[in-house]
Amino acid sequence: MSSLQPPTPVSTPTDDASYAGEEQIVAGLAASGDRAAARVRLAGFIALHPSCAEAYNDLGVLAFECGDLKAASSSLDQAIALRPNCARYHRNRALLLLNVGETAFALAALARALMLDPTDSETLNMVTEFETARRASRLILTH
Repeated sequence: MSSLQPPTPVSTPTDDASYAGEEQIVAGLAASGDRAAARVRLAGFIALHPSCAEAYNDLGVLAFECGDLKAASSSLDQAIALRPNCARYHRNRALLLLNVGETAFALAALARALMLDPTDSETLNMVTEFETARRASRLILTH
């Protein structure tokens, strides 16, 4: 009598890897100004690939650009839940939080982004801009 062998795992590309071609299409739609079509396309991709963190991040960015802050927040939160160690996702979340006046949470998100990637120039620029604005407001308040 032979023993049953466990099935050999099949190596399949991750959802993020399968996103490369779709990402170009979505970027083209957004660049042409059709952000609504880009969002619909991304939502369709996510329905088929629900573990694609990059697609959620891009959907969050598009929603933010369209002024749909609730959808942006939800999508960015999902991207972070799927890939919590991606500094860019935390930076994008910080930008959203700054725009809705959640300064303390935004700073926490920026700090997390810097911990994950202390050399990220965009995050460093955001921190510098924030600090410059903070100093300027302090000068205004004291005069």
